[in-house]
Parts: sequence; C-alpha cells; structure tokens
Amino acid sequence: MQPRADTIRGLLEHGNPNIAMAVKSVSAKLVEWIDYEKLREQRDDEEREQRFE
Repeated sequence: MQPRADTIRGLLEHGNPNIAMAVKSVSAKLVEWIDYEKLREQRDDEEREQRFE
C-alpha cells in the first residue's frame, strides 16, 4: 500500500489545483489508514505469538 501512497503523493504537484487539493486530502487519509493497518497487524502478530507459546 505504501507504493500507492507514494504515487498518489506525487500528484500533489499536479497543474490542476483541484486535483492537487483532492490529492492532499486523500493522501493524508491514506497515510493515517496505512499507519492504522501497520499497528493492527503488529497487534495481531503479537496476539498470535502469545497464543502459540
């Protein structure tokens, strides 16, 4: 997902200000979602390891 976020972030320099503004909003939300998913996966992995022990 991170490569997609990087590609989308590249559109911040778009010549059309409407597109650049939309990308700014979407990019911020996407970064938050990626961070949330990383934390969720980390918690799931930790829980799985505890159950295995």
